[in-house]
Amino acid sequence: MSRQVCNRTSRANCRATLTSLMSVSAIFGPLVATYVFAWFTRPDAAVLVPGAAFVTGAVLMFVALIFAVLGLRAAPVASAVEPAVT
Repeated sequence: MSRQVCNRTSRANCRATLTSLMSVSAIFGPLVATYVFAWFTRPDAAVLVPGAAFVTGAVLMFVALIFAVLGLRAAPVASAVEPAVT
């Protein structure tokens, strides 16, 4: 994704944004997975599904894949030649 951004400043901003998103997901991902696991394994649950956290993760990855495919289709392709730095 960062190769599609033309100049170095924009590329650095893109990488910083992606790193921030990874940090946020590293914080909230385990919290959400714990809540989903607890919800589907509680004693009064209608259906006991200990793997619900994994199913939730798979669904979220599929949604992210759809967004990535749609985003990459709409994005213009930048030239593969890196401009010379003087």
